[in-house]
Amino acid sequence: MQAKLITRLLIVIIVTAAVGAFLYLPQVKDSTGWYNSAEFSIAAATLDVPHAPGYPLFTRLGNLALRYLPGSTPAARINLLTSLIAILGGSLLSVLLLLHGLSLPAALAGGIFLLCGVTYRDQAILAEVYALEICFIAAGLLCGLMLEKGHTGAASGFACGLAGTLGVGHRPTFGLFALTLLLFIREAGQRQVKMPSGRFWAAMGFGVLIGFLPSVDLYLRLQNPARVLLDPLTGQGIDGFLQVFTGTVYSGGFMVFHPLELWQRLLEFLRLCIFENGIWLLIGPGTLLALRPRTVGALPAALTAILAINLAFVINYNAFEAHTMLLPSFMALAGLAAIALDLIRSDKIKTLACVALMSTAVFSLSLHPAENDDPEIYMRKILSGLPAKAMVLMSNDAEFRPYWYLRLFKKFRQDLAVQLVDKFAAGELQALKPAAEAGMLYGSLVYPHDSFYQLTASYSIEPDAYLHRVIAKNNWEPLDTSHIPQLDSAISLNPANLPAASEASATATGQTRILTPGDSIAYSYSFAGLSGYLDSLAVVTTILDESGAPLSRNSLLLGHDIHIAGDYVCRHATPEQGRFTFNRSLVIPVDLAPGSYRVMLQAFLTREGEKQPWHDAVPEGVTLFNHDGFNEIFRLKYGLSGRLLLPKMPAAELFGSLWKQPVMPAAIEVASFTILPAPQH
Repeated sequence: MQAKLITRLLIVIIVTAAVGAFLYLPQVKDSTGWYNSAEFSIAAATLDVPHAPGYPLFTRLGNLALRYLPGSTPAARINLLTSLIAILGGSLLSVLLLLHGLSLPAALAGGIFLLCGVTYRDQAILAEVYALEICFIAAGLLCGLMLEKGHTGAASGFACGLAGTLGVGHRPTFGLFALTLLLFIREAGQRQVKMPSGRFWAAMGFGVLIGFLPSVDLYLRLQNPARVLLDPLTGQGIDGFLQVFTGTVYSGGFMVFHPLELWQRLLEFLRLCIFENGIWLLIGPGTLLALRPRTVGALPAALTAILAINLAFVINYNAFEAHTMLLPSFMALAGLAAIALDLIRSDKIKTLACVALMSTAVFSLSLHPAENDDPEIYMRKILSGLPAKAMVLMSNDAEFRPYWYLRLFKKFRQDLAVQLVDKFAAGELQALKPAAEAGMLYGSLVYPHDSFYQLTASYSIEPDAYLHRVIAKNNWEPLDTSHIPQLDSAISLNPANLPAASEASATATGQTRILTPGDSIAYSYSFAGLSGYLDSLAVVTTILDESGAPLSRNSLLLGHDIHIAGDYVCRHATPEQGRFTFNRSLVIPVDLAPGSYRVMLQAFLTREGEKQPWHDAVPEGVTLFNHDGFNEIFRLKYGLSGRLLLPKMPAAELFGSLWKQPVMPAAIEVASFTILPAPQH
């Protein structure tokens, strides 16, 4: 009997690992991703501390991966480590289900369901920490299963202590999942299994001590501010360590949604299950609820508790990439679906059902290829054109991490000075003055959201390709009142493709140029009149294709520069009247198809009392859990930071239907250009 169990265990481990290797290893990326993956690669190399809760075990494992795992880049080795950990998570789930008493096909189905989830796969091919959490949750459930079955020797005690402490040290939320151990203890009491011996408790204490070592390592590294990647002001002393270790620095994002938003996020979770992670995952809870008397053991209740705990936490938590935290829910659903399948009485039908669903799961994942999004491409485009020794304002989350990876491992733009900004304090604004006066201060200003308002208290802002230049000089000249032209003739243009000394009239058209995707087009306009009009002057510049339609992706408008003029002017010492010159630019989308395009401009006065009549659009194909994160990256990639995300709409709507009074009688052509097909090799 023991030999048969070992054989079945080997089968589920080998088959699940083989499926995981087949699905994941060919897709392991050799570059970093946006947000956290670059930070984890850096932390693995430097052994500095990443963001809370510090992830000491993953950092040390990543350091070993850099030394011993194959890969063309540091990111590739850490990504491979994550994939191997994710494959282990799927195998552990299958082992758990088999030891619970499921048949071989049903146990295999559970692990493969987890591996075939799009969300799980996406977190398995980049450096991320959530797959390791799945391994600890599965290990914790295995410990509970051992107690339920009466295995209360020294080995079981050591495993319980080690898995529990390492799990909490990796992500403190594991402590909530560990409460499911009580369900197994209650089941053991009902079965009247033997109680743990003194050897169990002694071994458990030893396991706890060993499990604390990564946390001790984290504490020691936090005492040196130079070892903290993002915020050297946190982590000092016991209080600082606890603040990082428990992640309380992010507590402001919890319980911030009203009931309607919570309901919408729950529906979004169900949509994720059905369309991306497998509708078969939803067969478990309903089936087990209907057939509850036929299920035995504490595992179904424990998986249900994990689902409820994780889902309640993530739905109530406001984070840029909250969907990445849903892996415990998907793991629980995969286990419950496998338990439900095992309730089929006929072994043949059960095997056929499991094989059919596993095959469908593998096939479904192949229909959702991983997004090939390399931040290195965009960060090089964004930063390559900056002058030497420029200062760049960067967001911790979106820009800094991939840039610092390039700077550390590929020696890219090591001359740049970086100022991290989560908010602008008065002292920080004053400290920026030397760089602004020298014309050397840049930033995407994608975050914080009020960055424009904060900066224009002291400076003016001009778009410069993907970034914005913060300038201390005035962009206006006083004019005698008697020489102020009427508003309807106050726009003049100086496109980048016209001679620098000339000033185009309001009906001029520039010459056609051949450009490449990712280039930018510079233009300028001037307004002569009362400064009070600036807060109502709306200027719309956008790229139109040969048919006259605007460009879009994810149903969002691309290649546009839409703004209220007054939002970019220093609010202090602005003259009551004068000539105001605005230097602007817009980026040609990096994935623009070959063809001929026009850049059109129109200006309007907004309706009375309606300073800004635009609203951020909801992207197509983006979940509520990562809406904000998607928008940040979308703006960076397409040079839209500082601009609103707008839905794609007819050109007629762009040029006239939203505003009360046009400043110009018709849209004018600022420039035209051609994108040539890529050369064939």
